[in-house]
Amino acid sequence: MPRYELTTDHELSRAQKDVLAREITAVHTTVTGAPSALVHVIFWTTGIGNAYVDGAPRQGTYLQGWVRAGRRSETTTLLLGELAAAVVRSTGADAATVTVALRETPTALVLEGGRTVGAPGAEDPWFADRWGSR
Repeated sequence: MPRYELTTDHELSRAQKDVLAREITAVHTTVTGAPSALVHVIFWTTGIGNAYVDGAPRQGTYLQGWVRAGRRSETTTLLLGELAAAVVRSTGADAATVTVALRETPTALVLEGGRTVGAPGAEDPWFADRWGSR
């Protein structure tokens, strides 16, 4: 946790995926203060004609993120903007076709490495159990 999934019409190159995975990780850790070892990034390619808006096919780039609930609204707003900018920079997508959505999940509903991670800012015990220190 967090888990980010990018869905595109066209397959990104390995270099684009590498850059974007690093950018998403950097944005998340910089904005939230969460450890980078928590950030998961997954890429999906649907192919043209598989995404619809208003009942009609629409090309686009979609980033969905599942993040821990409990952050201030200002943090979430900054996270959304920085993630969108990272997607545009790394993929070359037109900003008008990029959608970023975050889903906040209560930490009690996330199990990683055999235990719950903890609320934002309270993940040190989980991190210490998993890797010995932060």
